[in-house]
Amino acid sequence: HPSPAMAAPGSAGESARERLVLEDFESPAGEEAFDPVLWLNARLAKNPVAFDKLDQHLSSLGMSCQLLCQDTSEAIEISTNQLVAQLGPSARDLERMREEAIKGKGRLSEVVEGLKDADDKKQSGLQGLAEIDAVKTRVETACSALREVGSWERKVKECEQMVHSGNLSSALEQLNSLKGVLEAFRMLPEYSKKEEQLKQLEEQLLNTARRRARAAVERNSPEELRACREVFSGMNRHQESAGIANAVFLELAERAWNSQGAKKESPAAELAAAAKAVFDALGQALEERWPMLQALEAQDAAVASEEEPASPKSPSPAAAQAVTVLAVKASLAKLSTKIEECIGDGRAGVAQADETTVHNKASRAVALLGVYVDGLATLAASAPLAHRWNEVCKDSVAGQQQEEVLSWALLREVVRFVLLRPMEDESMALAPPSKQMRPSEAVLAAESNATRLLQMPATWARRLEQQGASQLAVPWLACVDEANAAYWRQWDRLIETFHNTLRLKGSAEAAANDGSAGYDPSLLQECMQLHGVLHDSLARKFATFQAETLQQVGQLRSS
Repeated sequence: HPSPAMAAPGSAGESARERLVLEDFESPAGEEAFDPVLWLNARLAKNPVAFDKLDQHLSSLGMSCQLLCQDTSEAIEISTNQLVAQLGPSARDLERMREEAIKGKGRLSEVVEGLKDADDKKQSGLQGLAEIDAVKTRVETACSALREVGSWERKVKECEQMVHSGNLSSALEQLNSLKGVLEAFRMLPEYSKKEEQLKQLEEQLLNTARRRARAAVERNSPEELRACREVFSGMNRHQESAGIANAVFLELAERAWNSQGAKKESPAAELAAAAKAVFDALGQALEERWPMLQALEAQDAAVASEEEPASPKSPSPAAAQAVTVLAVKASLAKLSTKIEECIGDGRAGVAQADETTVHNKASRAVALLGVYVDGLATLAASAPLAHRWNEVCKDSVAGQQQEEVLSWALLREVVRFVLLRPMEDESMALAPPSKQMRPSEAVLAAESNATRLLQMPATWARRLEQQGASQLAVPWLACVDEANAAYWRQWDRLIETFHNTLRLKGSAEAAANDGSAGYDPSLLQECMQLHGVLHDSLARKFATFQAETLQQVGQLRSS
């Protein structure tokens, strides 16, 4: 039962029916759909009604909803009638707009056609102007040619006089002026003759600049070389100076070699003296001409910076082909050629050579190795090559002739006679004895000699360091391997000692014929002794030998 407090408002609202509007049915914020149950409960909670008046209130509320629906329907009908009444004028307006658009499209097509006609007329006008300009240019060229006909020969003679007098800069300017004048003769019959005359004059200037540049390098005259360099740059021949410097250094190396009179049959001392003379001349020339070479390289760098920069993977020509580096490489390659002419290419075998020939080859190799070690060390420490010795040692870049800084023929002779042959002699001296002896004695002697051999790498490495050839560590390792292989092949003699013992024992037993053949405890013990030496004692020593040899190689390469 409702309380008396809730009945008072309900009785007060009976006198007038409650009016509803559309806003009363709006859903609360956050709710998506209208829920009539929730709406009715909220409505009753907002206006409390007594329980006995609830049916009447609900009937009144339903009537209010019907009235709201009726009002809404009437409003919708009125709006619909108004909208239908307005559709007629809107349709007529759209039709008029479509007709106007069609008319505008037609007029735009007419305008485009008119523009096309105007553009065709303009093009024909421009073509006519271009033809008039071409005729004007030909007339001006003809007039210029007529003016220059009389002065051509005079200018050519003046240029020739400048070349003969050594005024190369002025001659270059005159030559460039003549090239401009030559264009005036292009339509005249004399053009080919004038062009050939100009080419001869250009070649004459170039040859004169080459001769003077060579003389400037030989006399160490930077100022005169700079004037010649300007001529080369003006003629787009930037590599001429580097080629001339190479030629001068090659001639210096040739003269230094010939001054010692070294020939193919020359002894080791004469070959070493000739090679040393080349290194001395090359070092002196570098020191004396270093300022001039620096100027050449600076000019090369300036030219390279003005040209298109090279990609990161492809260095610029100035960086890859420094004048000093190329000159040194060319001189060392010339020395390698001279040495190869005297000692041969090193490919011929020496197995059948007599002892005198082998001794001469070995002495030559040792002498030349000493000269190369000292000479290359001096060049690497010189000011021109202090920070660029690696560039000298690199292979030539693609497109250039391969140059040998160190003669391969000499390197083969050094490896064969300086490294390998002494190792082979020392290892062969420790080979198992071939004379008749008991197998036990032969095994002991072979084990002792093998132990001494496995201790030799330290001695061989020390000898290589004393010769100043530590950089030959890799060929040295190959020679150690070859000398040891040749030594272990000599152990077949030890096996032959056992075979001989067995053969003698069999012959003695056959002669005795007393039935005592078969078991020999002493020979069995000697065989076990050989097995223990090979698989136990020498195996451990050989493992130590391998580790020490590789350690020696590392020390040689780091020294």
